Amino acid sequence: MHTKIPSRTTFFISAAAAVIIIEVLILGIFSPSSSSEQASAAIELVDARWLVRYQDRAAEIAKLQKEIRELKEKYAKCNNVNDEEAIVKELFDAVNPAKLLQLSTKFNGTYASAQPFPHIAIDDLFPSSIIEKIIGEHPESILKDGCIPGTERCYDSPEENKKSSINTDERMGTYTRILFSFLKSSTFTKFLEDLSGISNLLPDPHFHGSGLHFTASGGSLDIHADFNRHPDNNLDRRVNVFIYLNDDWPEEYGGHLELWSKDMQSCYQRIQPKLGRFVVFSSTDFSYHGHPEPIQAPDGRARRSIALYYYTNGRPSDECLDNDCSGQGHSDTFFKSLWDVKSVLMIPAGKTIQSGSPVWLAI
Repeated sequence: MHTKIPSRTTFFISAAAAVIIIEVLILGIFSPSSSSEQASAAIELVDARWLVRYQDRAAEIAKLQKEIRELKEKYAKCNNVNDEEAIVKELFDAVNPAKLLQLSTKFNGTYASAQPFPHIAIDDLFPSSIIEKIIGEHPESILKDGCIPGTERCYDSPEENKKSSINTDERMGTYTRILFSFLKSSTFTKFLEDLSGISNLLPDPHFHGSGLHFTASGGSLDIHADFNRHPDNNLDRRVNVFIYLNDDWPEEYGGHLELWSKDMQSCYQRIQPKLGRFVVFSSTDFSYHGHPEPIQAPDGRARRSIALYYYTNGRPSDECLDNDCSGQGHSDTFFKSLWDVKSVLMIPAGKTIQSGSPVWLAI
């Protein structure tokens, strides 16, 4: 049996009731000499006094409660500011220029020699604090059609199925924009130049084809080579960057990034899109990639990633089809059919078919 503790309001009412009783006794309304009219008048007087006192107390309580709420809100805002500052500081400390230079110097040879085309994957390059904040800003809120609420584009074709994207700043959360700002910074761009060996890289400030990507359960992205010219400025696309945002994502959920050979006869790499994994690769007319197998995650889940692309003014001829980079390039994505290839290779789920070695690092 539980004893109910009186609330603060109940306490004030009880105290006021005691005051009423005392005043009634003082007025002597229960004495034999008092008339019923005197008693009624006395009770009305006490009721009026009680009402005024109760209203005064209630107003005091309401005022105190308002002040407490305002203090809590002010304290919460201070905490949020402190949290934001701490998370931003942690980001810039974790990927400071000295550390990035150390990484690029150590692994630029590994990147260049990776098969089927230059690439690398690095786990935990960015602090978990900002990754977790970004996940909270963009949850897996999947609609029945496989799109996410507020998406700017949602694809439902055989080549791109149940894929949504957000590619404007105003639709992104605060921490998402902070990370994108860093990815576009001179510090990080210099790191990519040193790692890839490609000079004069320019990040795309307009998120053409990049931004936040979501692919719902059952969705897929066929193997393809990306558009090689930016449609607005005609710059050449050279480097792709991805950061995966998939917490609690076991191997069997799929969504692995597959990297295929130039002749489309071999899948060299299947990279699991695990939380915080950073992937970068050089983009050419034949850097074939995608995640063609339908995602096997439970309904309501989605494969989430951050994507950003980097450009240069011109490119080597060996990165172009038929060694010809003289034209206007192509602003569309070239998809490749895998039906004939897969009927021969029979790629089992969760397995890797490769003629090279996996290239990813845990730091």
